[in-house]
Amino acid sequence: HFFDMVGFRMPDGVVFLADCISSRETLDKYAVSFIYDMGAYLETLDMVEGMEAAMFVPAHAEASADVKELVCCNRDKVHEVAEKILSICREPICFERILQEVFKGYGLAMNFEQYV
Repeated sequence: HFFDMVGFRMPDGVVFLADCISSRETLDKYAVSFIYDMGAYLETLDMVEGMEAAMFVPAHAEASADVKELVCCNRDKVHEVAEKILSICREPICFERILQEVFKGYGLAMNFEQYV
């Protein structure tokens, strides 16, 4: 979801997924994450969902032999947030107001460092 992130498959079948999926707890707590290219991110989720590995090691979730369900949770959250943004944008609105409505809708708070 971020610039220049890569995953690695090791000879023993362990796949390090970098930060392409988050735990349910993280999705529930923050709801909205930074995704640079949503299309590429969704393609990555599709690719990860189809992978077989001895173990998957994501940066933001527990290691597991099966991440299919977690991939679905991440995909569902992306679509949920996108739908929320689309519903907010039914009428012309500035970026700051969109951000305010998204954060209000998810009960989130943002400090200055997070905004920039």
